[in-house]
Amino acid sequence: MISDRLKRALRPAIGFAVVVAVAVTIAGNWGKVSPHLSELSPGWMLLALVSVIAGLYCTMLSWRALLADLGSPLPLRAALRIFFLSQLGKYIPGSVWPVLAQMELGRDYDVPRKRSATAGLVTLLLSVVAGAIVAAACVPFVDGVPWYAWLIMAVIPIGALVLHPPVFSALVNKALQLMKREPLEHPLTRSGELRSLGWAVTAWIAFGVQAWAIARDQGGTGGGLLPVAIGGFALAWTAGFLFIVAPAGIGVREGVLAVVFANYLPGGRFGAPLALALISRLMMSLGDVVWAGVAVGMSRGRRTAVAAGGIEAEGV
Repeated sequence: MISDRLKRALRPAIGFAVVVAVAVTIAGNWGKVSPHLSELSPGWMLLALVSVIAGLYCTMLSWRALLADLGSPLPLRAALRIFFLSQLGKYIPGSVWPVLAQMELGRDYDVPRKRSATAGLVTLLLSVVAGAIVAAACVPFVDGVPWYAWLIMAVIPIGALVLHPPVFSALVNKALQLMKREPLEHPLTRSGELRSLGWAVTAWIAFGVQAWAIARDQGGTGGGLLPVAIGGFALAWTAGFLFIVAPAGIGVREGVLAVVFANYLPGGRFGAPLALALISRLMMSLGDVVWAGVAVGMSRGRRTAVAAGGIEAEGV
């Protein structure tokens, strides 16, 4: 086991590696988007970025609701710091880094590791289910929807079964038992999951507004464009997540967005729709950077004392 002192010493090195990974990702996306920069309107792009920032905030609230339901309510400042710093881990190869980062950062606020891991896993699963729900509600508005869109809807009943609180708690406790760990002190409740699901659905709507803003900037029109953008983005992200052989859904997400918008934007699949997919990925990365900057600023200004009875944080 790595000692706490060694972990604290390694944090700056890990932080540097994350910054490099994020910079490489943004630089790569920027290179793909730069040919389209002259066609972009600052106003629409600002709306797209603000929508991404709002969607990411709702995602954090979804995670925070689950963590509170599991027995670790966090002040908003602490939740912002843990969640958005940990999210930078997704830019490092391997899908476990955000959850591992949540487990490590959560210890600063007396959150047990197994509780952090459970909240991170359930947040991800609920986000996928919420994406499928939003896509199912909006897919009827899409012309020429791909056939696999209907297969993705199977996520909804399967997710509902796995995430049914008694079923999920039993699965988690069995896994903890196999690892010779104590069971969860506070099993998930239906009300906690529903609160988290509500924030996750709201996040998908915000992300869809981002796609709509980009589409409008590219000449997309019509009253049906908004539901197409909301449902199409949720569908594309869910498809990318389920196609596990593609890291972070790269290629799959862009391909689905290009198919969805092919009948709504000029240039066929490889014109404006593909540009939209690339711009959207860049916007998501910029949103992560914005929130990480906020979290770092809060970390510098915070004065936290962890006591046996709870958390005291400056300004919370």
